Amino acid sequence: MSYATQTLKVTQAWDTFMSLVATIRKLGISFFEYIRDRISQLGIFQLNQNDIPVKIKTNNNTTT
Repeated sequence: MSYATQTLKVTQAWDTFMSLVATIRKLGISFFEYIRDRISQLGIFQLNQNDIPVKIKTNNNTTT
């Protein structure tokens, strides 16, 4: 069993993923909710002018 990535691309993908996790947590956003929004394209989160995700819709689809 290996405890490290096997290729540079996988290492870079892992670093990007962990950076995203840390950023989302600092913003007080649920990581699961953010990933679900990105995959399903619900449009709950959008990037502001500084490429920071912000929640623009609540669960009842009204803007906040």
